[in-house]
Amino acid sequence: MAEQKSTLDIFPLEIIYKIFAYLDVKHLCIASSVCKDWNEKIKENDILWKKYCLALPDEFKENIQKYCDSGYTWKETLQRTNMEKRKARVQHNWLHGAFSNIRSFEELPADSMFPLDAEAWGEILEAEERRN
Repeated sequence: MAEQKSTLDIFPLEIIYKIFAYLDVKHLCIASSVCKDWNEKIKENDILWKKYCLALPDEFKENIQKYCDSGYTWKETLQRTNMEKRKARVQHNWLHGAFSNIRSFEELPADSMFPLDAEAWGEILEAEERRN
């Protein structure tokens, strides 16, 4: 059976990359899950992800440099940095009492949990004790 090509294959690769460059991160990820062909095209063009890394706030520049120096692709760098951003946000919310009055697990917002180390949870517990 012949392998089906995507409708994008009627365009030169440079045009395809220009089209993908108009997408934000969320829609680029969605596009990469449309079919294997789109996934490969998005995965093989690391420049698509670079602009999103460079647009991150200055507080993440050091981490971005660290990941790039370690050989990570721009996409991997963005994924890792976004995980760190999420971790920092969750830890900040816990430290500042955003979840202090939760009475049951069901009341916890979906974005309230993230794997934190023992030191981070220790800080959170100390902050909770000071609030009570």
